[in-house]
Amino acid sequence: MDQNGKQNCLLHGENPILQDDLKKVIKELFSSNPKLTSSQISQILQQKQVDGLELNINRMVSNDGIVNFEYDFPELVFIDKNVIDNNKTQNQINKKVLKPYYKYLRKNQKKINESSEGLQVPKELREKLEKIISHGLPNGMNSKVVSDYYLNNILKLDDKELQKTLIQSKALQVYSKYNIFKNSKAEIENALNMINTSSRNNFYKCNGDLTKLATILSGVSAELYMNSVNLKDKNPRQVEEILQKGYYLYNETKLNDRSYEVDENGYRTVNVGFGKKDVLLHKKGDNIKKAMEHLSESIVNLIKEEPNMSEEEYIKKVGMLHFRYISIHPFRDSNGRTSRNLINMLLALKEKILIIDRKDKKEYLSKMNEMRNKLPLQTYLESLSTNPNLCENYEKEASRRISRVFRSTYTYLKKQY
Repeated sequence: MDQNGKQNCLLHGENPILQDDLKKVIKELFSSNPKLTSSQISQILQQKQVDGLELNINRMVSNDGIVNFEYDFPELVFIDKNVIDNNKTQNQINKKVLKPYYKYLRKNQKKINESSEGLQVPKELREKLEKIISHGLPNGMNSKVVSDYYLNNILKLDDKELQKTLIQSKALQVYSKYNIFKNSKAEIENALNMINTSSRNNFYKCNGDLTKLATILSGVSAELYMNSVNLKDKNPRQVEEILQKGYYLYNETKLNDRSYEVDENGYRTVNVGFGKKDVLLHKKGDNIKKAMEHLSESIVNLIKEEPNMSEEEYIKKVGMLHFRYISIHPFRDSNGRTSRNLINMLLALKEKILIIDRKDKKEYLSKMNEMRNKLPLQTYLESLSTNPNLCENYEKEASRRISRVFRSTYTYLKKQY
């Protein structure tokens, strides 16, 4: 928890999930038959909880030893093929569920306006929806679970905003003193079109929400991979490949985004920064590649020198390389996570591990900025790719501060073997 007593959150895209809950999810991923509960699905996807819904996770190990995860969501696949894109089913839902629902709203306009929440869909309409959806349902799939998911997260008929939109639209405008509709058939069709358009958009969103889960799963794969790597006996090119593999694993769900594309050397094609601060290496030709080559050579040299270095001296050197990596920022995203895993790969040689407390991250970033402000920044950034000796001279002063930051901000623990 933070100093205000609130649990820290881990953010995946726009999705907050509490750290303790994420730990439970990760623990479940390594059970004999991994699956997510309805509560976990609701938290991760930020959707309404559907009791009885479970999501199976397939755990696989590739030929190169990387653990990968895939999820199986047959209920959503069924809804897509047998409900959303099935005209016969849609016609039945319109006739037996949505038209009566529309009339129910019409009779309860006053309640909708006065209530702080949307009106619940009547039980008989829920039962009719389940009966319609149950046709063609595969063996082992629960009709109530599928129906509830479709109703709560796609149709969203309980949603107050949808109900208000309907009763305030032309579809529910009352004409004449007799409280009748000018053209009831046309108005009903208009209301049904509004509901169906909204539900289709909700369906696309539900599909999109699955990227939040995919991001968590790819993140776990990346963490497992990077924390299992032994850098001893690796050459500079192999070090680069390890860091690039970490980036690919972290961002597997984003690689279709052109801004996440890499150049022929495996590094970012766009300039990046910290908010509005222009404090990172600009991409010019192959300068990022050259900077990473110099960094990887320095990593290999440090590993060779490690047996003859004191712990304090070694940690100072690790701090220098961490600062350099962050300054290069070789990838479009996940540089922080990749660099912290690099720290742990190096600390493992001293039987140490870096434990980051989320509440200290703000202080850590502040100290990094202080160090950056004391450098001739543009000269330092240019030296990353052109003059590694000059680059290291600048870093020696910075490392005095960064090693103190490590000691005050992070906790070092003996590895348990």
